[in-house]
Amino acid sequence: MQRMIDVRNVSKQYGRVRAVNDVFFSCPEKQIVGLLGVNGAGKTTLLNMITGCMPPDAGEILIDGMDIRKNARDCRRRLGYLPERPPLYDEMTVTDYLAFV
Repeated sequence: MQRMIDVRNVSKQYGRVRAVNDVFFSCPEKQIVGLLGVNGAGKTTLLNMITGCMPPDAGEILIDGMDIRKNARDCRRRLGYLPERPPLYDEMTVTDYLAFV
């Protein structure tokens, strides 16, 4: 089975705090996966890097074989991601929001 997401030795640091340290894993295509860890473990930071919202300081992220840094738009088209705090407009109804997006 082809790998959809490859995270290779990815790290991210904020000042002196290392939020993500040398993470390596793969996810096959057509699977739903979860990322578990304690608060402060770097899950949100890692997901932000996988979705192209922030670059890693080190390592490589491939989405369907494409480097997220070089092909961000094409990579994002292949992912579905709902962040912890979705970018919603409080004054919109669900129907209005769906029509908007």
